[in-house]
Amino acid sequence: MKTYNDHYEINGLSINWGKPLKDVRLLLYEFETFKSYNGWPNIRCRCFNIFDLSATVVMLRAPLEDRPV
Repeated sequence: MKTYNDHYEINGLSINWGKPLKDVRLLLYEFETFKSYNGWPNIRCRCFNIFDLSATVVMLRAPLEDRPV
């Protein structure tokens, strides 16, 4: 079993913990996106797995675009 101490994975894409939302948004540019929810800035996109768990959608959010996810 993998451990995720310094990163998390979405569809095998490794993203470091603490990366600002605006930087993560750039990494996910090829992912199919969905309309964001109101409230804090967020990214909703199609995915097939996160943390090695099957999934259909992932939502990442932060209080501001330049804050960590």
